[in-house]
Amino acid sequence: MEENLRKFNLDLCGLRVLFCADKSIDLMLKSGASNYVEFKSIDASFVGDGNGKLWNVPDSRAAIFKDKSLTLMEKNQLMRFFKLVQGHLDATVAAGSSGNDGIGNGNDEEEGKTKIPDEDLERPFVEYL
Repeated sequence: MEENLRKFNLDLCGLRVLFCADKSIDLMLKSGASNYVEFKSIDASFVGDGNGKLWNVPDSRAAIFKDKSLTLMEKNQLMRFFKLVQGHLDATVAAGSSGNDGIGNGNDEEEGKTKIPDEDLERPFVEYL
């Protein structure tokens, strides 16, 4: 029986997720309550559909391409979208640090730093997709 003690998780409180930089974590550490609580990082993320089924959310490029619920075309579209968003974020950071708007020198597209137009950013996400 001793060897099976850590194989079960019984949640006695309603709070399930705490951010590591949250004030409640500081309070638990200062009060000593952390001696009686086990902290664990989140292993996976899931999303539920209308039928009550849970779907695993891929967290890496390898996980996306291992996922059997998406077609190869959908996987490629998803990767292009992620690259577009990353390029937009890179261009925004570069624009903020250099003082320009991230558009204009022509090298941004070569480096994958394509900024998404403001009118597209104002559209609802589903409509943009």
